Amino acid sequence: MSDKKDIKISIVIPNYNGAELLEKCIESVYLSDIDFFEVIVIDNGSSDESVDLIEKKYPDVKIEKFKKNTGFAVACNAGIKKSDGEFIFLLNNDVELEKSCISTLYDVLRTQSVVAMVCPKMLMDSKRSYIDAAGDALTIGGAAYNRGHNLKDEGQYGKEEIVFGVCAGAALYRKKIFDKIGLFDEDYFAYMEDVDFNLRANLSGYKCKYIPDAVCYHKGNATFGFFSPKHIFYTNRNTVFFILKYYRLSWILEHLTVIINHQIKMARLCSGTGRGWSFLKSRLGAIIKLPKMIIKRHFFLMKFFPDWQRTYNLLDK
Repeated sequence: MSDKKDIKISIVIPNYNGAELLEKCIESVYLSDIDFFEVIVIDNGSSDESVDLIEKKYPDVKIEKFKKNTGFAVACNAGIKKSDGEFIFLLNNDVELEKSCISTLYDVLRTQSVVAMVCPKMLMDSKRSYIDAAGDALTIGGAAYNRGHNLKDEGQYGKEEIVFGVCAGAALYRKKIFDKIGLFDEDYFAYMEDVDFNLRANLSGYKCKYIPDAVCYHKGNATFGFFSPKHIFYTNRNTVFFILKYYRLSWILEHLTVIINHQIKMARLCSGTGRGWSFLKSRLGAIIKLPKMIIKRHFFLMKFFPDWQRTYNLLDK
């Protein structure tokens, strides 16, 4: 790693009980073809050997240790505040990078000033010829999804292009964007905080770009597990949050049927797979924080006067 004055990129890795994942992740960072970076691990009260592993094997890594799990959003924000780089690379502990992943993303931000954040082609770790994410997308009904998810990589996502957003599991940001529009919303705790940030960035006029020549491999849902009660609760509650915070009233009224149908679809899916109670709790959780989200909506609109139509055109109808 570089001296503080030479640091261009701060690599922030949130971690919670990820000892089995961290070594592979951090090793891939050190094998990258750049040397002007620092690594910051924010440990969310892990009870496994995560901290010992880092302190013994990676003494150059900065580490901040929380006493309890404060959530992904809080960990990301803590790492950003602790960083010295001009660029922030957010990295999940279950991601392995190709050697040129970070440098390829960095070259785009370094040379394309109109772009604020970039993401790589994320392939599945378990079957590396399949796509996990080629950038993020969002429907007008409030369904966030990874472009190309679970499709065999046959070059269909082979060109650089502006997308709705980036997945915070592996993405490079200009640090100044956080100064301009704020950090991740810590009320989300986990999941969808990057969708919220993508919406806020788009509404503030910032561009996101997908870079297929940058490649990484993602295990996915390594902390809570896919379709676990916590996964269901947070994803469904937080979907309501960003609709309340950013969707224009005319969008909601025009597409109310689509929005309601998506909620019904999720309720049936969760109920049919034994997660109906988690879905119900997500609705109650959203109601409890409804006043707070409305207040956040008001202050965001007053501060940024967002370009609604531009973002509306990016949403998948």
